[in-house]
Amino acid sequence: MATVHETPKIPTFSESGATVEEIEGRGRSIVSRRAYKEDDPIFAETPLICCQFAWNREYKYLACEFCLRSLETAQDMASRLCNQPGIDLPLASECCESRPDTYVSCELCGVMYCSPECQKNARERYHPGVCEGRMDPRRRELFAEMKETWKNMHFPPETTNIEILARCFATPPDSPYGIHLFSQLEALVHGTVSEDESLVHKLLQPQFAPQIDRIHQCLQILYGEGERNSKWLTKGRFRSLLALLGRNQQGIGSSAFSRYSRNVQRLGLPEGLEKTNIFDTMDTVYDLMQEVSGPFLDVEGVGIYEHQSRLNHSCAPNVEVSYETGDHMLSLVALQDINVGEELCISYLDPCMLSRSRHSRQKHLRENYLFSCSCPLCVAQQDDEDVTSEEE
Repeated sequence: MATVHETPKIPTFSESGATVEEIEGRGRSIVSRRAYKEDDPIFAETPLICCQFAWNREYKYLACEFCLRSLETAQDMASRLCNQPGIDLPLASECCESRPDTYVSCELCGVMYCSPECQKNARERYHPGVCEGRMDPRRRELFAEMKETWKNMHFPPETTNIEILARCFATPPDSPYGIHLFSQLEALVHGTVSEDESLVHKLLQPQFAPQIDRIHQCLQILYGEGERNSKWLTKGRFRSLLALLGRNQQGIGSSAFSRYSRNVQRLGLPEGLEKTNIFDTMDTVYDLMQEVSGPFLDVEGVGIYEHQSRLNHSCAPNVEVSYETGDHMLSLVALQDINVGEELCISYLDPCMLSRSRHSRQKHLRENYLFSCSCPLCVAQQDDEDVTSEEE
């Protein structure tokens, strides 16, 4: 049991043998330049920028403000989501990764970090510009209005958070981090419509126009000074950044209870009554969470990643994203054997949506990512009868 938290070293992108290449009709893509076996780790990376979901924070999910590591113990999270104080989880001491003795907080605004190192990283990168304890009353009011306006147009299950943009604009423009961040945003930014201008990202559709305009105004007042930010906060560039959030976001799975569950499963418990009782208890807790709080979601927040953002979609992906370290570090893992020269593709769809008909998958991709999929699975199913999501 002592090794349950150990994670094998995963190469960085530069060590991985994967490269960014231009593929005709698909743009910049990630291609394998070495062979991989199923379950092989390919590369790991931390995000350019990340943030907890707004409604997660509202519902008292506690996470490090920098790396999104869960700050609750698995038992505390289970008790809260089940509305049943004092739930006793089997093997919690061996399998829960939360370590409250290392937590620190901002002395001005009270936000929490899992370690002094994370607090230092946040301070150096963006925190002074988003710290509500440093803001005068008017700025604090505008910041709160921006967050509330976003929440009222973007209900759970969430896909991104406008506070990511606030953190971007709060970075010192002449810092190495700020320069690298905005150079990558420039490389990643998309238009707000598809190439034939027939599809507009759903965040920018007419019903959200008043809220988007007000959020834009708040950000301009809060962060619009200076050459860099004023350029990015023009109406057109701001809309492009929103489309980037909608199309390039990656959910970050770091909740305490899911980490605990994974660690229990990895213990390799011998078959028998004890194992059966442990897993029955975990199933009961999941069922109670569903009954009291709705479907349990592992995703704690969202990030923008430099290399993961280059991965194209396939409805029959050959790689998947996982979170092996309990924080914002993303790992890319092979789902099957991969040959030299193959493009690496993830699914932009969750498992439920991926299992639906071609018609439903295409509809979701057009609304959220502004393209129609032509992966081998969609081509093979192109003559299938159209079935809507409602019918499914």
